[in-house]
Amino acid sequence: MCLTLCKNRKWGAVMNINIKLRATALVCIFALLITSIGISVSAKTDFTQSSLAASGSASADSSGYTYIGGCTSYNKTSENELTFNCTNARVVVKACASDIIKVWCEPGGKFSRKYPSFVVTDENISPVDMKVSDQGTYYKLQTSALEIRAYKSPFRLQYYDLNGNLLCKNNAAKGMGWNSKNEVVVWNDISNGEHFWGLGEKTQEFDKNGLIVDQWGVDLGSPDNYAPTNANGRWYGADPHFISSKGYSIYFDNTCRTRFNMGKTEKGVYSFGSSKPLPGGELLYYFIYGPSPKAIVKRFTDMSGKSFMPPLWAFGNMQ
Repeated sequence: MCLTLCKNRKWGAVMNINIKLRATALVCIFALLITSIGISVSAKTDFTQSSLAASGSASADSSGYTYIGGCTSYNKTSENELTFNCTNARVVVKACASDIIKVWCEPGGKFSRKYPSFVVTDENISPVDMKVSDQGTYYKLQTSALEIRAYKSPFRLQYYDLNGNLLCKNNAAKGMGWNSKNEVVVWNDISNGEHFWGLGEKTQEFDKNGLIVDQWGVDLGSPDNYAPTNANGRWYGADPHFISSKGYSIYFDNTCRTRFNMGKTEKGVYSFGSSKPLPGGELLYYFIYGPSPKAIVKRFTDMSGKSFMPPLWAFGNMQ
């Protein structure tokens, strides 16, 4: 399978492939573990270096990142999809279902995937009408399960349940950004007491809060080790999907090398995006609301496909 894929695609784009059967089984086992221990949880463009450098590069900050800027207008392209026109990019927000929101930021403004998703087989689970209203400083987008606030200046997204409880929000200072190295990043705030689980089979703590997790499938002893393997838990499975104790999960649909900095570098802020030495791909993610881990896993597998049984190694056959 790897040989076939490598023959048809750049190796850097397929090193992070999520094998659906294995990834889905891991997520299902993980959700059952969480439930058993009683944890409670209250459109398209290529990201080439030239296109990124040309997209708002004059407004890059000292770190080299260009941020999305303010929202000037929006278009409702369908009953469940809006396109926000911002200073340095365009952003699609799509309700794939009442509890699944797709976000796609494109500096070039043209929504065309460079590499197809290797996991999402059908994102149109049950499209619903997304009600939109102008609240002055932000646009309110509402489904039967979620309220999304798209703040105008600067453009930032915040997610709420229907009781008004904040689930997740973009970091006010950064939000979404990119640089000339093809790195694309989302920065979100960490709520007090928030914990994170998932991100594949790693040699790290179960709770990923305060850790850096690289998504780059490398076995110990591989000549592909760019850094000590144990440093960021880069063993075995690459799975850019995590679940928050706030009752949501994020799946970053990017097949290039990615990094999840879960509050290690900047206290109170986590980030996810493509990273060196082989960054690229789209700034595209799915926000999935549960609020229970079981409900989240069900919705994730509605998009990825269901595993009819775990792999043999999950039963102890490690050969």
